[in-house]
Amino acid sequence: MLSSNTTRGIAVALCLVLAACPSSNQDDGPSLSFSATSLTFSATKNGDTPPAQQVIVTANGGSVFIQVDASGFFPIEVNESFQFTGTATGVITFTPSGSTFGGSGTVIVKGCKDQFCLQGQVRGSPQTINVSYQVVPLSVSASRIDFSAKEGSAPGSQSITLNSSPGKPGWTSSVTYVSGTPDWLSVPSSGLSRPATITLSPSSLPAGVHTANITFSAGGVSLTVPVVAMVHALGLNFVSPYVATTNVAGEVILRGYGLSAIANPQVMFDTTAATAVTVVSDTEIRANHPALASGSYPVTVKNSSQSLPTRAKLVVVDPPTYPFAVLTRPGLTEDTGFAHKTVYDAERRAFYIFNADCSFNSVNNRIERYRFDGAVWNFDFLSLGIGCPFADMTMSPDGTEIIALRFESMLHVDPVALAITTTVSPIFAQGQGAFGLVGMANDGGAVAGIPINQKATYCRYDVLLRECTPLNAPSDIGTRNIYSTGDGTRLVLAKPVPEPTSNNLYYYDSSTGRLVATPILVRAALHAGVSRTGSRVAISKDYFVIDAITVDRIFDGQFNLLGTLPLTATLDPDVIAMAPDGNRAYRFVEATSDIHIFDLTKPDGLGGFTELPSIAVTVVGSVSEMLITPDGGTLFLVSSQQVLVIPAP
Repeated sequence: MLSSNTTRGIAVALCLVLAACPSSNQDDGPSLSFSATSLTFSATKNGDTPPAQQVIVTANGGSVFIQVDASGFFPIEVNESFQFTGTATGVITFTPSGSTFGGSGTVIVKGCKDQFCLQGQVRGSPQTINVSYQVVPLSVSASRIDFSAKEGSAPGSQSITLNSSPGKPGWTSSVTYVSGTPDWLSVPSSGLSRPATITLSPSSLPAGVHTANITFSAGGVSLTVPVVAMVHALGLNFVSPYVATTNVAGEVILRGYGLSAIANPQVMFDTTAATAVTVVSDTEIRANHPALASGSYPVTVKNSSQSLPTRAKLVVVDPPTYPFAVLTRPGLTEDTGFAHKTVYDAERRAFYIFNADCSFNSVNNRIERYRFDGAVWNFDFLSLGIGCPFADMTMSPDGTEIIALRFESMLHVDPVALAITTTVSPIFAQGQGAFGLVGMANDGGAVAGIPINQKATYCRYDVLLRECTPLNAPSDIGTRNIYSTGDGTRLVLAKPVPEPTSNNLYYYDSSTGRLVATPILVRAALHAGVSRTGSRVAISKDYFVIDAITVDRIFDGQFNLLGTLPLTATLDPDVIAMAPDGNRAYRFVEATSDIHIFDLTKPDGLGGFTELPSIAVTVVGSVSEMLITPDGGTLFLVSSQQVLVIPAP
């Protein structure tokens, strides 16, 4: 006679009953045997549910009392049935209930000589049946596909891999076109096995942004991969720097697409030819212009037979002469005034401050503008209604737009009207978090970061096409302040806060469109200064961090250490600015309220530089920004409540 005592386990329903079975040789004693001692189930997440599996339990010789116990967590229903023919057998059926999640556990079957197992267990008892349910999501090797090409050229093909999650190996695909030109992407419609390497082949497209969604289905489930093709119009887009000084010759960088298609190119500044031209790539030309009178000069690239379309212009202005002035930042206090970014506008003799009010008063989250009319500075502002810390801005390479951040959006701001003209929500940012960092390269690509949970992601936002392309940034790059060279060739990304992410200093190379790691370690530096071409970089000392670097450092363009600035009386971070030509560094020390000036062309023989006479200042509020004009003639010292306009010695 066989009977059972059933115990319920976590998330498992068990009911195993064994009845009488034929007697056998008592000398041998009763025993149990099992058809399997482990079971494995697998499924594609949210896809087809795998079939049930069975374990057959056989009772041999005599009466056996069965006890069943389960532990662990697995979404499988366990049932039994028993037949009375011949040797007694019981069938335990394990049936998965859905494919949302998996788990593992054990089912222990005991065969006892009496109802309460006081006389012990029979041979073959206890037996553990290990149960594992693996649920694997359907996935592809890329969560998004980006294509880039110039007008008239088809982007190169790319391949992605559809994984080999459990379930039926066959797969299908379909393409839905979201914006731009339809029917431009070739994707195989189906396959018989996984993993599968799938080639995506776009066709030639007109200039613009073209988006599509590819839906893959396999194992009873589907997933969608967005695809973005950014196609650039042929022509010259930007000249950088776009503002030059009257009667001063200089070098500029031209950026566009199709530049190498012009054989033996000539660069013209209106009707004045460049004195030297070097074609760097299809997207970059370097040219020298002679001394020019003040005015606006359309810039063209041409030869004897053709000329590229252009939207670029060089603006030549007289060097400004700003007298010393103390400007009040209206309506702000020590708590509500924080200058997160200051941008100078050489064409319009103005500067802009992005104020980030961390006191949750959105009225003071604003772009402030100060314009010099020849006698006084005039103030107005654009309210953005956003909060700290999601606050940053930059200016387009041609000075026609300010690009400001507002959560998942890019705001295009007219610097003349000081009004928002366009709000763009890039695909890159949707569902990722809020933008909080931005800097402008000379090709019209704004490098923007989403600094969420120490897992910052970065993209290149094209100000003309108005879409973001993800940058290949390491997963531990973390939060970075972004500092642009005056010519936009490099963006220096320095770690401003002591978080458990990479300490390496990075820079973005606008010629290659890549982030590059340097061996320089920066654990928490709030300020940096870069020269016009990136030939000199100043990094302020770390603060509030273990193993802090306690001196301000000066590097060359290859990030070799040239020297350090003298120690200051406190560990508070110093505010630093670099002269455009890289010959001088300026440092404001809040403890002594003065600006120290260092001649970087004259080492002092002690690992530092010759210090020039300092400038004593009186300023109300905490200083967070120091800016120098492109001609090197004026410093702007920005505190929570004031701006000091200081002629630079």
